Amino acid sequence: ICWIMPLRRNKRNRGKGKCEQDDAEAIRALVNNISDKFQYHTEIQKIIDEEVTAYFQGEKEIQEVCEIIQNRVQLYLDEQ
Repeated sequence: ICWIMPLRRNKRNRGKGKCEQDDAEAIRALVNNISDKFQYHTEIQKIIDEEVTAYFQGEKEIQEVCEIIQNRVQLYLDEQ
């Protein structure tokens, strides 16, 4: 579920939203391989929005946030 690619954080770009060239290329490849099937799921998006804030505020590492999102989404899907 967590497909957001982490930006490399270092002293130079921490918190500024900048990414390295290989990150940009990986994101382009991801976008180029997106199929035309899209289904917006508000409950899943709500979970992502709630959890990703901790990463962007520097409170949690991306791997931890991804695991939390994956667990919450899986629990949600299991309950459906």
